[in-house]
Amino acid sequence: MALNSDFKVKDSLYVGNSACFVTMTDTPKILSAGTELFDIFLQEGEIAASCTLTSGTGIDSFSFDTSADVTINVNDAVIDSIASGNAQGKIAVTNLGNTISQIQVDGLGTTDSPTFDGIDLTSPLTTNSTIDGRDIAADAAQLAILQGLSGDNGLTFSSGSQGSLSITDLDGDATNIDLGTQTGDSPTFAGVTADGIQIGVTAANEIDTTSGNLTIDSAGGTTIIDDATTLCGAVTLGTGTVAGTSNTVLVSDGGVVKTDVIDSRVWGTSLVDGAGTQSKVPLWIDADTIGNANITQDLNGDIQIAGGLSATATLSGDGSGLTGVTATAVNFPSVNKNDLDPLDKIFIQDNSTSGNKFTSYACLLDDAAGLGLAVTTDTDSICIAGSTALSNCTLPMWDSGNGCFLNTTITQSNAGNINIAGGLTVMDNLSVMGTFTCLDTNVSTTSALSVINTGTGPAFYAEQTGVSEPIAQFVDTEGGQMVIGDTGNVGIGISNTTPTHKLQVIGDTKLDGNTQFGGSPSDIHTICGGTVLIPNVPAGTQSGNQVLVKDSSNCVVLDSVDSKIFADSLVDSSSTTTTNNQIPKFSNTTGTIGDSNISDSGSLVTFGSDVKLDAGAELQVFATGGVKSSNEQTFTATVGTGGTVVTTFAKSGLNSVKYNVALVNGVNKTAFEILVVYNGTTSVGTVYGIVDAQSASQLDDIEVSNSGATIDLTITSASASTTAIIQGKALY
Repeated sequence: MALNSDFKVKDSLYVGNSACFVTMTDTPKILSAGTELFDIFLQEGEIAASCTLTSGTGIDSFSFDTSADVTINVNDAVIDSIASGNAQGKIAVTNLGNTISQIQVDGLGTTDSPTFDGIDLTSPLTTNSTIDGRDIAADAAQLAILQGLSGDNGLTFSSGSQGSLSITDLDGDATNIDLGTQTGDSPTFAGVTADGIQIGVTAANEIDTTSGNLTIDSAGGTTIIDDATTLCGAVTLGTGTVAGTSNTVLVSDGGVVKTDVIDSRVWGTSLVDGAGTQSKVPLWIDADTIGNANITQDLNGDIQIAGGLSATATLSGDGSGLTGVTATAVNFPSVNKNDLDPLDKIFIQDNSTSGNKFTSYACLLDDAAGLGLAVTTDTDSICIAGSTALSNCTLPMWDSGNGCFLNTTITQSNAGNINIAGGLTVMDNLSVMGTFTCLDTNVSTTSALSVINTGTGPAFYAEQTGVSEPIAQFVDTEGGQMVIGDTGNVGIGISNTTPTHKLQVIGDTKLDGNTQFGGSPSDIHTICGGTVLIPNVPAGTQSGNQVLVKDSSNCVVLDSVDSKIFADSLVDSSSTTTTNNQIPKFSNTTGTIGDSNISDSGSLVTFGSDVKLDAGAELQVFATGGVKSSNEQTFTATVGTGGTVVTTFAKSGLNSVKYNVALVNGVNKTAFEILVVYNGTTSVGTVYGIVDAQSASQLDDIEVSNSGATIDLTITSASASTTAIIQGKALY
């Protein structure tokens, strides 16, 4: 492995014949099958104490990290190459940082004026030729003239007429070259710099070089600028400008100053004829004069109309804000609608708010339905809700759930007799003014009911033919009731009229004497809720291995149990005798136990066979006083050439750990040991005792770290998919 800052070698490191250090191509490795240690560790005294590592000229830094890595940083400013520049008079300089600098040669730029002792022109002048360090550009005719003059061994340049250059050769021949800036030309300049440009007859007419403004101040009066003149920037007219009364003004037409005629009202106090009042909507009095209309809008946005309002089209809105509206007969529609539709709207005035609103025919019908009225769909007429289903001579009743009237079971004949087809319940006094007829029913009007039967039938007989109704109900007004419900269920102390069992008792129950559940002992019945007291239960033997238990519903039920609870022991044994101090183990899946290979004498636990710890389990050994002294655990991982992190022991409280590692890749195997110490902040380790089963080691590199909650090993193998087996013992 590489020796780096994570792994340090102390003076006690000893390497014998079984392990040597050799030099690899890139970084030093600790490998076996080598020859000597000289390639990694220099012999004692070979380097003098005065030897140092320093950076030379052009070297920014020189570092050695105590491993096989040496870093030399060269100054980026060191020049790498020089070439032609990107413009006239420049050279390109490239440094080691690949930065290109354009260096201007002093006096050889496009705007410079270099001075030469003499210039020999050995070739004809071209459009790219230069004279006196300056470029000369000329058309074909001018170039021919210059080329002819160049053969006279010298040229003299002087100012010609306006906008021309005079060239005189040694023979005295002069030629004027038009530079395109004479009278009649239209030159274009990117910028003009001058002390003053005179316009007209006075020097006061000039361009301010600071603001760029053109000032025209003619002492003689009006200064005339013709149509061809273009003025740019601000134009200031002096005090000598004469005032006029014309409606013709100067305007800009695409940047050109021209004249145009405007409306004479601009010279008055307003642009519009007429006058108006605040908040009044304006009204055209004539073609170009406005005044007040009869419409006012206040600051709240409300609109008032002083006169009448008529609309040639439809006025929309709900009408809630209309007040003082008077309808005349002539304004009502002439067509009457007799067949109303539920969506038809009717205009009304709400008496509760005195506001104008509308309602629909359907709303009228819905409101009438609350009074027991309904509408027939065929004629849109209002009638009693449910009247079509009512029978003659039958008393109706109101069904609030369905919103209609229904027939009752009470009928009245033409003679006035009332017949009730169902039962009759009288909640108050019952008075009979006529003859009382008893039909197979005994009725007592006293405060108590007493039935004494001297015949052969039952003393009290009650028969109920109603569905889901109790047969009898006995109620104590001070609290409590007994009900004989539908199907014959009896409920005592229940709060409703439907007992859920043949006998349902709410409250404590006391049973004196013998009580039998079911027809035979094998029947299973339940006793639910409360406390069940069963005195004087006789002793006996089990039948069917069943006992009374309480289930999740607090019911006492029978349940089957293992027959061993009635025997001398609760556990079966595989032998008639057992070994003293032997830990038992299950011999089968039915609860039979026997001797295991573990014994406990009270002071010593003995394992009589191999001991296996499952994956992820650890062996903890505690010192005297209950403080954990060491942990032993085995870790496995698949490592490769890119470096694989293997998580091992928890670092909290760790002092040191020793690893025994094997790297296996087929027949290639490498074994070594690692010793790591942890001070609570930093983990440091060393690798030693590397042994290979082949000439090339499987170990390429290994590092120790503690960035997380554990001590981690980063293993780099010489081969991909190498199995790492790590057996460690940690001291805490």
